[in-house]
Amino acid sequence: MSFVVLLNLLVKPGWVVVENLVQDRLGHAAFGTFTALFNWTLIVASVSDLGTTQLTTKRVAAAPEFLTEYFPTLLPLKGWLSVLFLLLMVGSGWLLGYHGHTLTLLALTGASLLVTQYTQFLRGTLQAHQRFNTDAVLSVLEKALLLVFVLALIPVGISLDRYVGARAVAVLFTFVVLYGLVTRLYGKVRFKLKWDHARSLLRASLPLALITLVYGLNERVDMLMLERLASPAEAGYYAAAYRWVDAIMMYLWTVLPLFFAKFAYATGKPKEQQELLWFGQRVVTVPLLFVCAFVLFRGEVLFWQFTHSTAPSWGR
Repeated sequence: MSFVVLLNLLVKPGWVVVENLVQDRLGHAAFGTFTALFNWTLIVASVSDLGTTQLTTKRVAAAPEFLTEYFPTLLPLKGWLSVLFLLLMVGSGWLLGYHGHTLTLLALTGASLLVTQYTQFLRGTLQAHQRFNTDAVLSVLEKALLLVFVLALIPVGISLDRYVGARAVAVLFTFVVLYGLVTRLYGKVRFKLKWDHARSLLRASLPLALITLVYGLNERVDMLMLERLASPAEAGYYAAAYRWVDAIMMYLWTVLPLFFAKFAYATGKPKEQQELLWFGQRVVTVPLLFVCAFVLFRGEVLFWQFTHSTAPSWGR
């Protein structure tokens, strides 16, 4: 657990700073367009999984023979679902009003995200076999590569096309590394789609798919609506602010798993659990109250990286 936390602390806070820098160089309108495209692809891509990743992780952890029996069906099924949802993604993007080059960026962003979903699906096998350190490295590999690519692009000039291309390369490289690792650990899997297996898997994963859909719409659709109903620039401003919300959530997801593990360890000890609960509430509440007060009174300080923005643009 400590190794996972350390890797996330090394990479993800740095990504917040670098993404601010990317937005500053691209401009709020261009980055707002990308944010809208990315959030729409994120909603569609999360549904394309249909809950199979969570279901597979649970089943493999409980019964390792599930891997041998069902993976010949799951791997091609995931591939065909990805192709289907990519077509739906591009088609729905056209209906939303994206055309020409923007639609091409939507397709490339969507394809990259679907490959990421496939990568997370394969990572589920590592998690199910308790290979958490290996999974931790792979979980930050994509972001680490993207950090390197973006920092390399900044001196020569970064554009929206180059940024989307860099994300695609990082995603593809991570997928190739993971696929090679899984093949080496568990052997090659021959694709053999069995429709009875596919139907039973999809039926079992449907509740998980519905949960993911509701969560994705609630969490991500606002940026798309803002970009379509107002302007790409307004969506960019919103994305800049929302990025700091994500940064605060990183703190919670870094600290809370430690308490989850300790709380589980204290099972059957009500007094120890109560003390742990009170301590956890203080660790979470005090920093969040400080952050909320700071944002209310001095929130403009958080945008220190946007040196290419003018004061009137933020005051719109």
